[in-house]
Amino acid sequence: MSSPEVSVVIPLFDPGRFVAEALESVLAQDLAPAEIIVVDDGSTDDGPAVVAGFGPPVVLLGQEHAGIAAARNRGVAAATSEYVAFLDDDDRMAAGSLRARVALLEGRLDLDGVFGEVEEFSDPDAGATGLRRPLPRRAGRMAGTLVIRRAALSPEGPFRADAGRGEFVDWAVRAEECGLRFQAAPVLALHRRLHHDSAGMRTRGQETDYVRVIKRSLDRRRAGGR
Repeated sequence: MSSPEVSVVIPLFDPGRFVAEALESVLAQDLAPAEIIVVDDGSTDDGPAVVAGFGPPVVLLGQEHAGIAAARNRGVAAATSEYVAFLDDDDRMAAGSLRARVALLEGRLDLDGVFGEVEEFSDPDAGATGLRRPLPRRAGRMAGTLVIRRAALSPEGPFRADAGRGEFVDWAVRAEECGLRFQAAPVLALHRRLHHDSAGMRTRGQETDYVRVIKRSLDRRRAGGR
């Protein structure tokens, strides 16, 4: 029996100094991904060159800078596998987690996606001084812990660039409003790096993005639609 196929989508934007670690963590999985689609979102450093040096199954796509939502959408559109997983360019996929999450989906045809758990770490060589302390391992409802059936990515629409920092929260809310079914699994899926150049730190202070996501959801419920 053939192994299930998984496409891993990784948005890439400055700085790209961690992307090799991200790719290596995916390539080291005991369930080999069919493709790792890295979408360069207009990087200005050597990140794309680092990615290009890996070769298959790593695929490098490029676009003008449009944000992480647009990069995820480009990667999903290019994916060809039955399952899709996500990873940010500065994080690491936990060992064995791809197979564990896919196995749950293979055994539960009533589920559309599985979220794993996240564990944070500070990198002393990555500008971690002055950051908050890493949070302990916990359930992680975020892109980097998700494996989802590719066929389930259409009903709720693409990631929205206008949601800003709340782009994944906005997507997850709409997904559940569409009736997609998820399970939180006790599987460590993601090692999340804390550093000053992370996307979350670059957009810190944009809490209004989350408020906007909540308001949109309430407006859709009042209107009786999405």
